[in-house]
Amino acid sequence: MHLFLYGESGAGKSYSIRRALESLGIRPKGFETCKDGKGKLELHYGKETAVVAEGECGCMRGFPAAFDSAGVAALADVQAGDVVLMDELGCLEADAHAFQQAVLATLKKPCRAIGVIKDMDTPFMHAIRDTRGVRAMPICEHTRADMYRIVRDYMRPRSLCEALGVGIGMTAVIGGGGKTSLCLALSRELEKEDKVIYTTTTHIALPENMPHAQSEVELIPLMQKENAVCVCLPVEGDVPRFGAPEASMHALLTHCDCLLIEADGSKGLPLKAHAAHEPVIPEGARTIGVIGADAFGKPIQEVAHRPELFAAAMGARKTDIVTPRMAARAASRAETVFINKVETAEALEAGRAFAACRPQKRTVLGSLKSEHPVIEIWEGDLCVW
Repeated sequence: MHLFLYGESGAGKSYSIRRALESLGIRPKGFETCKDGKGKLELHYGKETAVVAEGECGCMRGFPAAFDSAGVAALADVQAGDVVLMDELGCLEADAHAFQQAVLATLKKPCRAIGVIKDMDTPFMHAIRDTRGVRAMPICEHTRADMYRIVRDYMRPRSLCEALGVGIGMTAVIGGGGKTSLCLALSRELEKEDKVIYTTTTHIALPENMPHAQSEVELIPLMQKENAVCVCLPVEGDVPRFGAPEASMHALLTHCDCLLIEADGSKGLPLKAHAAHEPVIPEGARTIGVIGADAFGKPIQEVAHRPELFAAAMGARKTDIVTPRMAARAASRAETVFINKVETAEALEAGRAFAACRPQKRTVLGSLKSEHPVIEIWEGDLCVW
């Protein structure tokens, strides 16, 4: 979701944004414009500055070529999860068509834009407001303090634990590829304050940089000095794999605050069709589903583990294309779903369509490769962050 402020000059639009960014220690990409005191308007991005307009007394004249050059460059390297500043957008860039397209394309990316727009009736302003995921909010001098708090909360990154509702107790992670990466990312967040055990009811690879115990006897002394421990038993085979421990999940929970359980296998594919005996979810565990956004738009037989079962459950053929609605049906066992690899505009739209197919259920869109992996949070078809 992107947030743009509008209102009269001096209402505190840019001030609220700047103060929120500084308080959170966020260094955004994008640009900001300011007058140089000599009748010129400068566009600042990174360490670069370009004069994009000049004039006095409200009669400024924009330089389309400068907007198209500097403005496009300012938005060229926006990646998934980035915070992007656009301060401000109005009428001076009316003829800067390349710049306008760069702005609109950025607003379709899986990033978070914060900016200021003029309250004007122009095609460009309408195009910004009409872009899905854009919210425009008015601000005046009397609402400046409240607006700062709103902007700060909007800008505050959400942790995976906060977004997915993971905390004290048992959490079972099921579904497609990315389960191990998600479990380890959750563990890194949780171990800052809690004792964490990572284990499985199926098979996992032994994680690097995490102490390993094969029994409760080994576990107890490890938990006294470590905040995160993997508990599993080696499984015979050509490839080193580890399976469920002898101790029950409820027994393991007595040794930690948070028990993270990889409760499914998918051979690394982004989608999973469950056999009758799957997934293996312990009683009382919250359930998080994982789907890779790279499954959308691909044939079932290429992206689904057990494609025959997946196709049969959907009433489809293995050669049919995976749609968000199909994926939502396949994820019905999960209370909350994390869509991973949301790194393109197409993946973002597919993830949003997936969320709309799950009324009153939470869907989190993100990318585990990003510094801030949570991009959007949906409750059904309502974006709540």
